[in-house]
Amino acid sequence: MKLNLLYIFLLIAATALIGTAESQAQLARKQPMMEHFTNASCPPCAAQNPFFEAVRSQYIGVANHVAFHTDFPGTDPMYSANAPENDAMMSLYSISSVPSLIMNGVSLGGPAGVVNSTIDDANFPGSPIRIRIEETTGTDRDVTIHIDGYAAAPSASYTLRVMIVEDPKIYPFAPGTNGEKDFPNVFRQFIGGSSGTSLTLPAPGNTDTYNFNYTVSSSWNAANTFVMAYVQNNITRDVINSSTSKAPRFDLSLGNSERFLNGGSGLEFKANLEELGSGPENLTITLTSEQPATGGWTSSFDYNGANYASSTTTTLNGGDLKEIKVNVSSGSTSGIGVYTLKVSSNDNPQYDPQQWQFYVVNNVTDLVVNSVEPFGDGSDPGTYDTNIPYSGGLSLAGRETRAEASNYTFVRGMDAGALDGVLNVYYNVGWTFPSSTAEKINALEAFLDRGGNLFISGQDFGWEIMDAGSPYRNITSRLFYINYLKADYNADGSTATNNITFDTADPWIGEGGTSGITALYGSANVYPDEIGSTGPEATTIMYYNNTPSKTGGIRTEKDGYKVVYLGTGLEMFSDQNVAKYVVQLTHDYFWDGVSGLEFDALLASAFMGQNIPNPAAGTTAVPLYDWNRDGILQVADLQGRTVATAQVSPGQQRVDLDLSALSPGIYVYFLSDGTQRTEARKLTILR
Repeated sequence: MKLNLLYIFLLIAATALIGTAESQAQLARKQPMMEHFTNASCPPCAAQNPFFEAVRSQYIGVANHVAFHTDFPGTDPMYSANAPENDAMMSLYSISSVPSLIMNGVSLGGPAGVVNSTIDDANFPGSPIRIRIEETTGTDRDVTIHIDGYAAAPSASYTLRVMIVEDPKIYPFAPGTNGEKDFPNVFRQFIGGSSGTSLTLPAPGNTDTYNFNYTVSSSWNAANTFVMAYVQNNITRDVINSSTSKAPRFDLSLGNSERFLNGGSGLEFKANLEELGSGPENLTITLTSEQPATGGWTSSFDYNGANYASSTTTTLNGGDLKEIKVNVSSGSTSGIGVYTLKVSSNDNPQYDPQQWQFYVVNNVTDLVVNSVEPFGDGSDPGTYDTNIPYSGGLSLAGRETRAEASNYTFVRGMDAGALDGVLNVYYNVGWTFPSSTAEKINALEAFLDRGGNLFISGQDFGWEIMDAGSPYRNITSRLFYINYLKADYNADGSTATNNITFDTADPWIGEGGTSGITALYGSANVYPDEIGSTGPEATTIMYYNNTPSKTGGIRTEKDGYKVVYLGTGLEMFSDQNVAKYVVQLTHDYFWDGVSGLEFDALLASAFMGQNIPNPAAGTTAVPLYDWNRDGILQVADLQGRTVATAQVSPGQQRVDLDLSALSPGIYVYFLSDGTQRTEARKLTILR
């Protein structure tokens, strides 16, 4: 006999919620650390580095970068100047090809794949420590590094690495064979050796100080030489924080508040603005709000006793510490508000703005997650509009409790436990890379594990995860593809794959119809994935070229969740009405579909229908069918606690539930006759 479905649902929901809440602790601003491996005789380096530099140059004083030069594929005097320590860093990260980029200790592949959102995401988490570096001038220099404790850090062994960097290093003639002459942030030497200094992170409120000194080599340009440092976890390689002696003297840290809040009025986020130097420093504070335009959403910020809608200027003197409060009221419209607080220096415009982002999630049950990675043809995010069928389909479905967010917002929200009210996710992959990083897949798995439903669509998603030639493959995404999607990757499509047909035998998505496939990304870039299934839970719902054996879409139903996966992006459907209708059908399947999984005979869902309305506020009605005994309708929260009950009599046709005493959120309900009970259904309560 199968385990009771309510028990399974509550178990996975409780498991997913454990440890996800973000604590109300102050955090230092995280300065991402980019370790770039390159070579002056490497043609791909010359091709990719300019694209990377165009992005990196927008984060001066916000993110840090050092270039380690390698001994392959050819001549490079910057490698030869310090071969042992360049070799040591190649060994640390197992570098076997160039160009390669390591961000906060994690390989990102080639630097050309770095876009603004890549650095923003690395900046987002904040840090339990802040690093401040003071460096004297001249030939013989003293270096003082202060590490300030902000929050408790994971118990681990840590290393402080301190290095000398020259920026820029400009040659009159190319020193290698790839034509490059200008080199940013060239690594010159470690202070204290490449193995670094072992340390214990300071407790919150404490500061530890480390002193070093070095002599500027005659072969370096002293005016361009400075110190950079970072603290790294020795086991995970995670870089906790970094800084340089050239960093701005003002600093924006997180105040004692959450980063995500549920919707409501009078919501408040906090940040602290501090002058670390002697001042005075003239700054501009700006709040950018991305929020629904209707329903009464409002935002502003308080600073120095005054309220501002969008921006103000201020002057900080040495030692000043000021609080900034961001105020939000979400109004009645469902949506996700994103609030970016930025501080920029008017005196030193070479520094890019420091920032924190805050989020408000208001009554969202259906979330379109848009991938904001680069497209496969090298285009920047936003070059192609891939979102129309998703928003249009949910509009056709009449789903008012919907919102849109980037994949980064989705990952952050899942990590913070802020998306518990989201029941259905529509992941708009488009044709972007990498769309299946471990952190994104972990967030999707956590969502499915707690009973969410997933629609996912995009060409080359299967190729990215499963093809041996893909540079983005990782074990986490492969296991997700096989075990969660129940999908099998058969072949990379081509321009010969030019139409799709939905299988009319499928009771849920089979009405989707037919459409051609358009070459949205160019005539040479048509790659509809040919897929299959890896288990009986998956059903074919779409195929290519009127050939049922060429599967292009499957529907998977497992305990607790449903998945619809298409190997072609909806944006590539030549008939966009078909694309929108597929989203509408999927929505109806997620909301109204009855589980086809077998369960005990008495647990037939015919006894009890889905409550109407759902989501609900105030009251809702549960329809009953052929119930012929005394019983109890029970409502439970995600921890399994009964929060409401109603008596049910033989022949009763509906139960009216009063929800006024229950908090907004997700619940489950079921019928019981004292010995057995029906399958559980989800109930969402709105404000």
